[in-house]
Amino acid sequence: MDRAGEIKSWIREINLTMLSSEHKIEFDVRKRKNNRLQILMPNRKLINYVTKMGGVLTGSRALKCYTLNGKQMFDRNMIDWDFIITKEMAYKICDHFGIQYDLVSNVISVKKQRWWAHPAYSDSYRVGPVDVQLIIKDELPDFNEKNGVRISKFNYVINEKAKMIDYKDGGKHLDDLNQMIIKFNCI
Repeated sequence: MDRAGEIKSWIREINLTMLSSEHKIEFDVRKRKNNRLQILMPNRKLINYVTKMGGVLTGSRALKCYTLNGKQMFDRNMIDWDFIITKEMAYKICDHFGIQYDLVSNVISVKKQRWWAHPAYSDSYRVGPVDVQLIIKDELPDFNEKNGVRISKFNYVINEKAKMIDYKDGGKHLDDLNQMIIKFNCI
């Protein structure tokens, strides 16, 4: 079995284990931020706006917020923020910040107020790192919420990451899931 197939097999195993066991899942929204002065963070206003309007944090930042039985499942510094939003939210965000949106793409990627599309969500490709990705869905996924911050449920994040490993930048997701699987098997 190839590495991607092996990872997906482990994710299925984790999902089954989570359903049938009594793992204590906790989350801490403070872990979503890297250890740097937030006033200097690029796109801070956009991130705060999306958070306040109910966008759901997902991806590696969301995964970093979770602990199982007191053990953090994922730990690395991220350079981007991934949010799931609805179309209505996208319209308001684009209007407020003057961001271009082509109405066809399922993702708006923002770096210093520039729009790029990502191949994992659409037919085109972006160049360079992205600060904020706004993933547009018909409805928001299940989430946990604390202090007005919404974070995708643990299983949702790992299942979405497993889907992403088949795309061009899937190596990053393979590495992330590999780290998380090792930690999961140590609890």
